[in-house]
Amino acid sequence: NHLWGSLLLNRSLIAMGVLYMCGSFGWSFFASWMPEYFKEVQKMEYEESQWMSAAPLFCGGISCIVGGIWCNIMVTRSKNKWAARVVFPICGYITASLCMLAIPWVKSPTQAIILLCIAEAAHDFGQGANWSSIVDIGGMYAGVAAGLINTIGNMGNAFQPAIGARIIHNYGWNTVFVVYSVAFILAAGMWLFIDPRRTFYADQESPHQSPA
Repeated sequence: NHLWGSLLLNRSLIAMGVLYMCGSFGWSFFASWMPEYFKEVQKMEYEESQWMSAAPLFCGGISCIVGGIWCNIMVTRSKNKWAARVVFPICGYITASLCMLAIPWVKSPTQAIILLCIAEAAHDFGQGANWSSIVDIGGMYAGVAAGLINTIGNMGNAFQPAIGARIIHNYGWNTVFVVYSVAFILAAGMWLFIDPRRTFYADQESPHQSPA
């Protein structure tokens, strides 16, 4: 089926899948290793670090809403959908990458949680742009496209805890934060290959069909 071939081989969707896989790999630190980091590195018991573990996720939720609203305004006012959206995920992922890279240099739990809150907020800042683009690329098959991206993206969440454990055990916490930083940079770079202005099946449309 040509439609399935176009779906699975579309450059924008492949790049978006890699973006979400790398992004979720870095993000899953907040859902897996963050309490352990505060215990082992910052010498805080789980009970003491509960609010610290929740704070980045709260910041991420707020940032996701703000970024989505702002992105929608930019797209409405802009004549270039790609340019209006690309700034949000690229700036977000690069900021998250720099924060992760700086974590090994912190001197206190407070400094650590500030950087982690910024990293999580930055990561979620571009989610509105990312998911809007998936819908645009998917067009009338947006649900299928979103399901494909979600499946690929969740590989990062699925495998990171085991990979992170091995890195932490063999190379230490500093190294694992470098790996997270690289993952976020790779996610940012994927936007160079994403074009939300074309559906994945655009080349198959007849002259009488209009893009979704």
